[in-house]
Amino acid sequence: MAGSRLEKLSTIFSRRFYKLYGNPDVVDLTNEQVKTTCQKFIENYFKLQDQEDVAEEDLFQKAIANLKAQGIRLRTITEKESEEVAEAEMSSSENRSTDSTLKTEQTTNNISNVNTMDHYGVDDNLGSSNKS
Repeated sequence: MAGSRLEKLSTIFSRRFYKLYGNPDVVDLTNEQVKTTCQKFIENYFKLQDQEDVAEEDLFQKAIANLKAQGIRLRTITEKESEEVAEAEMSSSENRSTDSTLKTEQTTNNISNVNTMDHYGVDDNLGSSNKS
């Protein structure tokens, strides 16, 4: 009975964890010794639950804080999406800036070429010198 209750709680918390954080791991199915972040979260949650008499929400937050303290980077799905949008906007902005720089360089080169041709008296249409 206790085992099935534990499995049910584990399922509930893993569902809540995945709903909030998505799947932060690449899972190596060939190595059963490596625990996923969600498994670490569940273990941490139950360990805290055994040690403290704290409300469920507080335990959830403490378990998350403990994972972060262990150096595990957790970002909510919303945070990930915001970062992706910001990166896309930055990339788009950089592309526009690069395009603008290239156009400026092309214009500068064209002006320089015209000035050089004028200086040496080269007729653009004929390709010959007009100066005697």
